Amino acid sequence: MRDQNKEIKPSRKGFISNYPHFRYWKKHAIDGMMAEEPVNIYLHVPFCMQKCAYCYYRTEILKSGDELDALVDSMCREIAAASRRFHFKNRPVNTIYIGGGTPSLLTADMLKRIVASLQENFKMDKPEFTMEAEPRTINAKKVKTYNDLGVTRISMGVQSFCDEIIKSSGRDHTAEKALKALDTIRDVGENNMVINIDLLSGLAGETADTWSSTLDTAIETGVHSITVYKMEVYLNTDFFKQSVRKKIVQLPPESQELEFMKMAAAKFASCNYKPWSFFTFTRNGEFPHHYAINIWKGEDCCAFGPSGFGVLGFYNYQNTGNMDSYHSLTKEGKISAIRGYKLSSKELMVRDVLLGMKLTGFDRKHFVARHGFDFCTVIPGTVEELRSEGYILLEEDAIRLNSKGILYGDYVGKKLAYSLKKYLGLDELSLY
Repeated sequence: MRDQNKEIKPSRKGFISNYPHFRYWKKHAIDGMMAEEPVNIYLHVPFCMQKCAYCYYRTEILKSGDELDALVDSMCREIAAASRRFHFKNRPVNTIYIGGGTPSLLTADMLKRIVASLQENFKMDKPEFTMEAEPRTINAKKVKTYNDLGVTRISMGVQSFCDEIIKSSGRDHTAEKALKALDTIRDVGENNMVINIDLLSGLAGETADTWSSTLDTAIETGVHSITVYKMEVYLNTDFFKQSVRKKIVQLPPESQELEFMKMAAAKFASCNYKPWSFFTFTRNGEFPHHYAINIWKGEDCCAFGPSGFGVLGFYNYQNTGNMDSYHSLTKEGKISAIRGYKLSSKELMVRDVLLGMKLTGFDRKHFVARHGFDFCTVIPGTVEELRSEGYILLEEDAIRLNSKGILYGDYVGKKLAYSLKKYLGLDELSLY
């Protein structure tokens, strides 16, 4: 601040060799320079037993166990190659997330091989460890293996507890099987695992009554965490073919889906399930998912497996989605990344705001420590507009979503990010 009003006059004096001036340099900064930055790990298992009608992810129907075996072999080779290439050996692992697809199709032996490879190539010290699961694939033996290997969180795709809704979504499990799987996790997991269940609001055939019943059942299970995703139709899904092209399936309109989400928020609040993101609600507001928080705050994430997405510093990247190419690259001792994007410093700021608002409270201090200024001060009009329209609460150290903001979390993020983007003079990239 001391030289904001300082006049710079023509002179040949004062050779500039550094910025900022040496007088600002402190010994404690060396501690940060020497620290080994933590990393998060994502592993993508693309195989499923069926293709869900709403699914737009890169998945394949599993034909044999040999396909899983080959995938695990390639993953282990890729983990070793990435560790060598990016010097991961001494970087502590904060979180691990195995997603898909259906990673709970992996056998106990397969999962042990993956964990052993991670332990050999990363610095592992009891990280948060999440496994996605499908109800039909859960049994006591697998859950015991998860427990023994340090899995701390299981996220189960349930989507609905109404059998007709489940069936119309192209899934083969039933509400009874989902409840039985949850009981197995609780009984065998020795209470060491946080359990999250995923629901989808706005599935085909959903009514206020069926949705209310699903929410009641979800709450009655007593799981630690309930995530509600908004049903959206993408071009590569069966629902798009059935509802948009053939008109044989009718999805609830957006206005009705909004009412579903309002109902969910009200029921969760009455049972003390509190939001830590605008779509995940946890008992007493505890049990946050640190993997998601770390990713949205911009920490590094190393991705393994076909079509996995990762972030390293200024680089976003994606692995090849072609299974043959994936195996070939890993056999050559290479990582499988095939496309990416290097963000500028300005684009990194926009990304941090856009994704950071997925949390119910955006940490302004974190942004200042990362980028050197409080972005709220450069777009005060947009911040005040969102506040006056009832989407956010503005605090000294945070922007918090209120009950209306919870319903429109991505809108708030896009509004703030777009304004910051304009202020910074960025106009080439679309926000989404």
